[in-house]
Amino acid sequence: MTVVWLTGRPASGKTTLARVLVAALAEAGVRATLVDSDEVRAVLTPTPRYDDDERILVYRAIAYLARRLADEGVVPIVAATAHDAHLRAIARAIAPELLLVHVDCPLAVCEARDPKGLYARARRSPDGHLPGVHVPYEPPEDAVVTVNGALPLEGAVVSSLIAKIRQDLREQAHGLRRPHAWRA
Repeated sequence: MTVVWLTGRPASGKTTLARVLVAALAEAGVRATLVDSDEVRAVLTPTPRYDDDERILVYRAIAYLARRLADEGVVPIVAATAHDAHLRAIARAIAPELLLVHVDCPLAVCEARDPKGLYARARRSPDGHLPGVHVPYEPPEDAVVTVNGALPLEGAVVSSLIAKIRQDLREQAHGLRRPHAWRA
């Protein structure tokens, strides 16, 4: 079953888009749920370090949870930074039917939003792990679609994503498999 993974910088709009997609899928009669990386991380690592080993643990757990939900007929909409190709490959190894959506948003816009104060804290500390500040955010080369996270969500963008998700579900139901680098 399909796992939808929204990747992008912190504060790019991943969770906002995920909530809209879950609601739109529900309205279309498709069971879906949000898998928020911040919520999963809080359970797994109550005092997060954000180092490489912890990131791998968290993303493996998110991918596993998402795959299990998909196996039960629920479309998981994952909102998780997964800032480099290695982390996304780990997720894809666990959840091979991953439909990757890149929420592209300029760093300056993400910093201006900064609802959790992440960028403000990161700018005060030379030693840190925040993607886009201390470690690079690598845009995915294999995203099915890229959404401009700097702009307000438009109905056409959401409708297009819902159509892609439903097409993916139909293809899977008919035994058709798309390659991982499938493009819209």
